[in-house]
This record gives sequence, C-alpha cells and structure tokens, in this order.
Amino acid sequence: MTVHFPPECLLQRPDSDEFSTEFLRLLGAAQEGGSMVSECFLAASRIDPNDRANSWYREWIRIADLSNERGNTAFERGHLLTAQSNWLRAINYYQASTFALDANDEKRQDSNTSFLIFDIPKLIEFASKFYTLYPGDLYYTGTPEGVGPVKPGDWVRMNSLPQLGELKIQVRAHQT
Repeated sequence: MTVHFPPECLLQRPDSDEFSTEFLRLLGAAQEGGSMVSECFLAASRIDPNDRANSWYREWIRIADLSNERGNTAFERGHLLTAQSNWLRAINYYQASTFALDANDEKRQDSNTSFLIFDIPKLIEFASKFYTLYPGDLYYTGTPEGVGPVKPGDWVRMNSLPQLGELKIQVRAHQT
C-alpha cells in the first residue's frame, strides 16, 4: 500500500500542534501494540486539512470501528489474543477522537481525550479494580479547559462517539 500526502497535509502543518502531537502519540503506541503505523498513516491521509476537526474525528472513528469489528470477529472465532490486540488499537483510536460537553446548550468543553492525565486504558484498569465493567458501559471523567459552575436546574449534555449517543443530566441540589 502506498499513501501519498499532499503539501497541505496536517502532518506537515506547523499550525496543527495538537493534531500533530496526537498523531505522534499514536505512532509511538505502535511499539507496544496500541496502534499500527500503516493504520495511522491511512487515517492521516484521509484527513481534510480544510475540515481538520470533523475529518480528524471521522477518520479515527472509522479506523477504531474497523479494529473493534476485527476484535469482535477474532473473539467469536476463539482467537483471544488477536481480539485483545485489535481492541487495544480500537481504544487508542477512539481516544484520539474528540468529545464535547454543553451546559444549557452552551458549549463549555470541547477537548480531546489525549489531554487526560491518565490515558483510557489506565482508567479502565483502575475502574475494573472496583467495578465489573461490561460492554456498553460508559466511563466519563476529566475536567478539560472550559470547566465552569453549574447550578440546580441546569442541563449538562455530553457527546462523544455517535454509537454511544448522548448523555443528558439535569443538575439537582444535594439533599441531606
């Protein structure tokens, strides 16, 4: 497979520090099996420099979904190590996508999971010491830039992956 990058590609643009840093993180994860160099370059080659945020999200989700499907197929066929390898890559690719949090329909946070203090695999490892995690469980954490106060009656909405839908919660006062 040959992947060609146009001159305006995000890998060659100095104004794309956060995207370039995340891409390099993904490439570095390849040495531990957390990504595949070829998948990283394939996703990067599909990112539209004129629509970086949306195409970045779309292409990493596409690669993540593919790795997840491969993991599920391998698991169904009894190939646990292959399944785990694919799922690990899927986690990292999903982690590369963005998420947003709105309060009362006002955007408060729009960030990337790469800015978390602990990466997603470490968070899952920690939570699984205390809880049984099942496919489909949601694990929200973190306070990226834009965090601010909410008051009783406010609505907080979290969007992440399209497959997960939307989490919408109305803030209540603590009752003693």
